[in-house]
Amino acid sequence: MAAKKKTWNKVNIVTEIGKCRYCGSSMVNTDSFVVFLSTDKNGDREKAHYACMVKDDYKQIINKNKGEIQHGK
Repeated sequence: MAAKKKTWNKVNIVTEIGKCRYCGSSMVNTDSFVVFLSTDKNGDREKAHYACMVKDDYKQIINKNKGEIQHGK
């Protein structure tokens, strides 16, 4: 006699993981986020929304390029 096939019930538990490093809004584990090696004032790893991190990276690139243009490079 064949063994009965088990079916697993998938339970999605949504948990708050902290505040975004850039925008300061609350994040949950279902959001798209990144974790940094640096720690915050509580000793936890800093986290940020992926979109906020990308936006900040683009701002840094633009500011760097503006500085190079002003200095004549």
